[in-house]
Amino acid sequence: MNKTFLIFLMIGTAMMIAVIGQHTPKVQLDYMPWQIDILDDGTSRAFGITLGKTTVQEANQIFANFAETRLYSEPSGAEVLTHRLVARYNQLTIGGLVAEIQLDYQIKKSDLQSIYKKLTSADSNNDP
Repeated sequence: MNKTFLIFLMIGTAMMIAVIGQHTPKVQLDYMPWQIDILDDGTSRAFGITLGKTTVQEANQIFANFAETRLYSEPSGAEVLTHRLVARYNQLTIGGLVAEIQLDYQIKKSDLQSIYKKLTSADSNNDP
């Protein structure tokens, strides 16, 4: 009885190890943080993204991940708010490192102000 129990215990343990060991590897980027290229037109490229030119949709394809988009509003003087729209990529695996990357949208200040007004009016309409 003890031998049978030990055999079943060893088989069960081996099966658990096999199941736990199976995990789908996340997409790993081949770019390293210190690999920055200066292109012929003077722009910079880091992580496969050309600064000032790559769109968020293209970044989604490069990172094989969708960004979480947030609007940040910060005071910048006498009751004046400065707004930033940020695409945030969490838990990216880059060369074995887990990273978080934030990309700022390049949007006109008037468009950012319009987005802020729409969000704040939507929030005030949803309050009970």
